[in-house]
Amino acid sequence: MDWCVETSGRANHRPVAKVIGDLRRTVRAGEHVVLDASTSTDPDGDRLSYEWFHYREPGTFDGRLNLSNADSARTSLTAPTVSRPCTAHIILTVRDNGTPGLCSYRRIILSLLN
Repeated sequence: MDWCVETSGRANHRPVAKVIGDLRRTVRAGEHVVLDASTSTDPDGDRLSYEWFHYREPGTFDGRLNLSNADSARTSLTAPTVSRPCTAHIILTVRDNGTPGLCSYRRIILSLLN
């Protein structure tokens, strides 16, 4: 509602979540994958926080992915060995520290191959 009653300079705006590189990537077992959101910005200049997580439900990979530094702008993982080609969805959440706190999302889809 702040956007309706405040001037645009006083209302908080959502951050802009950006991931460097393609949002759809094909990776082979054992490959080191780096996901980088360091170019994300906030139009109000608010401080940003990051969260990366493996969103299991929409993918076909049923194992666990170990995301290092999942609470920083950059995370990485080693592509797992799979018995057949499958997909894994990684979600990035970028939050600002404005009032009210707002967030933006990006989804990265990994096609996993042996």
